Amino acid sequence: INLSGYVGPKSHKELETLNKELTDTIEYGWFTFLAKPMFLLLQFMHDYIGNWGWTIVLVTVLIKLVLYPLSYKGMVSMNKLKELAPKVKEIQEKYKHDKQKSGAKMMEFYKREEVNPMGGCLPMLLQIPVFFSIYRVLLNSIELKGSEWILWINDLASMDPYYVLPILMGITMYLQ
Repeated sequence: INLSGYVGPKSHKELETLNKELTDTIEYGWFTFLAKPMFLLLQFMHDYIGNWGWTIVLVTVLIKLVLYPLSYKGMVSMNKLKELAPKVKEIQEKYKHDKQKSGAKMMEFYKREEVNPMGGCLPMLLQIPVFFSIYRVLLNSIELKGSEWILWINDLASMDPYYVLPILMGITMYLQ
């Protein structure tokens, strides 16, 4: 019997050079079908950029640009629903004892106003698998271990010691 094995980190390039099928041992969870291409995109961009931190930033911006139409549509729909909220509340109050009639009047109202109550959520739901898969890729990528990015980040696999990045993320989310 001829046996072989590998003991070491699940580095994509190392596993690929040993045996292409070994790359399947890198598990990204439920969204592996999205996460594998996402990792390959990250690796492709890294080959040109040379820095994992800036590669992650660029791929994130690229993903946000690709998903922008969905985000925009969801935000427009949510704003329209917010504007109609007082009228919706009025209908709910008027028919609060008759749930069936309340539901029928609400659907009639939504149809008349040409608004979909799921219009704000559905585009967001379609984006969740994409961002969850990029999260899983970044969580499971051994390539980030020991990779420097900017002045105070000496290892992308470890926490920001001064909490600058989480604060910046909160600010940019607020601005969005």
